[in-house]
Amino acid sequence: MRGKYALRTLALGYLAVVLMVPVGLVFWRTFEHGLAPVWASITTPAAVHAFWLTLEVTAIVVPLNAIFGVLAALTLVRGRFGGKAILDGLIDLPFAISPVVVGLSLLLVFGRGGWLAGLPFQVLFSVPRHRPGDDLRLAALRGPRGGPGPARDRRRAGAGPR
Repeated sequence: MRGKYALRTLALGYLAVVLMVPVGLVFWRTFEHGLAPVWASITTPAAVHAFWLTLEVTAIVVPLNAIFGVLAALTLVRGRFGGKAILDGLIDLPFAISPVVVGLSLLLVFGRGGWLAGLPFQVLFSVPRHRPGDDLRLAALRGPRGGPGPARDRRRAGAGPR
């Protein structure tokens, strides 16, 4: 009985360390120079624009996702048609493959040193330079599934990387 609680405590402690250390490091690196630089970063015109753009896209996508999700669910449960397994697989695919893995795969194939680096797609998958605090700021300003962020708005305005 005592060993069971020790094993649970050890497992939960390990899980807490694995989760809290990276999150704590991101917060520490973001706020190491104080709150003023963070506030200055998130109140720039590009960041405010990205925030409002995220809200607009979310207001459009969430109702559409709900409508088409319910229709797809009803079709899968009640209908008999060819391609039902394909539709089910396409719906399950985002749960099976992490967006991080997909992003890394695209970067490895189309990135600067990738197999298809010479194609025009390289611009879409290049990794810009960034400051340590940008990670949290960009994560906070991105919409669901990594929507537009301030870096993209800067490039659209013609500005280069910082």
